[in-house]
Amino acid sequence: MFVVGSKLSDSLTPPKHLPSPNPPKKAVAAIFAIRFIFWGLVSIPLVYLVAAKTHLLDADPMLWWSLMLMPIGPPAMILSSLAEVAGVGQHGKMMVARTLAYFYVVTPIMSLAVVASLRACEMILDERKQKPGFML
Repeated sequence: MFVVGSKLSDSLTPPKHLPSPNPPKKAVAAIFAIRFIFWGLVSIPLVYLVAAKTHLLDADPMLWWSLMLMPIGPPAMILSSLAEVAGVGQHGKMMVARTLAYFYVVTPIMSLAVVASLRACEMILDERKQKPGFML
């Protein structure tokens, strides 16, 4: 976390000889749409169907909820590590850090997926109570 924070701090005051580390607006919009909208629309119904209609997942609402939110979760440490391992230069690391900063600002929108996941878990529990073959 300290490494990511220091890179973020560096990206806010880039050296004069490097171009601006602002990521392209289309890239930020695409990442936002995929991370918060697409993955939420895929993961929540998919886990709901698997948990409510099959015996593949245990009767553990925390497991269901975690699985629903995993694709939407924060990628800071993973992205920072990938940029380091890939040998991305200083400008690329600053761009990654600045992109992460933008997504920390809009992360509260994740609360919509959290609430939707909680509601889906409640619906799964209700369905499993109504079916005699499922064990709670």
